[in-house]
Amino acid sequence: MQIALKNAQKHDCKDKIIFLHGDLFKPFMGRIKQNSLDAIISNPPYINSYDFKSLSPEIKNNEPKIALSGGIDGLDYYRKIIKKSPYYLTNGGFIALEVGINQSKTVKELIIRENSFNQEIEIVDVRIKRVDLPPENEKFIFDRMRAERERIAKQYRAEGQEESAKIIAETEREKTVILAEAYKTAQTLRGEGEAESIKIYAESFNQDPEFYKFYRTLEAYTKTFKDKTTVLLSTDSEFLKYLNKP
Repeated sequence: MQIALKNAQKHDCKDKIIFLHGDLFKPFMGRIKQNSLDAIISNPPYINSYDFKSLSPEIKNNEPKIALSGGIDGLDYYRKIIKKSPYYLTNGGFIALEVGINQSKTVKELIIRENSFNQEIEIVDVRIKRVDLPPENEKFIFDRMRAERERIAKQYRAEGQEESAKIIAETEREKTVILAEAYKTAQTLRGEGEAESIKIYAESFNQDPEFYKFYRTLEAYTKTFKDKTTVLLSTDSEFLKYLNKP
């Protein structure tokens, strides 16, 4: 749609064209009156499911599937267009459709079977001779198409990488904040615990200094006397005070 708008502006016919975006005739609803169109022209997707699988990578990898595949027999969109066209065409209006190889006969039959045309039907099969470009021209066009697709792909990748970098940076920032808050909370709790511990020890010491001294000495024994520990002390050492008493 954007390319069509640019082309219309480039050729000074933008004000003469109404661009509608949507699925076939759906954008016409409420906008286009019955029997008001002189012509309906379309190049719908017409590649059948079997042929789609064997398409060359140059085509399959550079066009969206919806722009190529016409269903199992390749005629899904022709049926929809032929069914709806009589409602919009004026008396004497025409439909112009591009069809794939060996599809013209079937499309003719679809038109003839559609009984909504309230006028005589004339079917004209126009065959345009294929024009093969010189190999160097084909290569140039293909390289230009590929370069454009690669440019768009790089742009999308760059935008994705930029968004990824933003998300990672934001995540790292949030992680840093969370860790800092957690460390702050841990330090606060540790400080409060140590303060409470000191308070309890101080209260115990004030109430019974001898018991507090005894308790602290037992703690020292626990840390000092381990398996195969040798300690050389004087027999009158204060450290052995409670071991000497019965």
